[in-house]
Amino acid sequence: NEVITRPSYVAAIAARVRPALIFDATDRILTDLGAVSYVESLDVHMDDAGKPVEIHLVMREWLAQPPIVTSADEAIYTVEVTRGTGASWEYDLYLRMYSESQVNAEWKMTYPGDEDRPLRFRLEVIPNALSGLPRAN
Repeated sequence: NEVITRPSYVAAIAARVRPALIFDATDRILTDLGAVSYVESLDVHMDDAGKPVEIHLVMREWLAQPPIVTSADEAIYTVEVTRGTGASWEYDLYLRMYSESQVNAEWKMTYPGDEDRPLRFRLEVIPNALSGLPRAN
């Protein structure tokens, strides 16, 4: 019982069950929650105003389900995903709502007393259901 309450044990299980990462609109991976090992490359494309509008994602292995991409800031997007070639995925981002007090004209988050930062996103990988499991006969 003592082992399963350790934060390191819980983090290790979460990284295998729900691997995720946080990245920003400049393609920087800010936090790895177990998903970095799945990602080959990640490219965020902006429109002329600097607003994120597309994400091109290449995985290290073919996945049956697309990784889930959601906004991690005060901007709400509708995200449409299509399978690309090989192990890649294409995400179209449609901005639905944002907080004018938190997102500035350059599409960066504003923090009182701190520097502005690029918008952030969360990517959650859905591992293939049968990977690592024995096959039934």
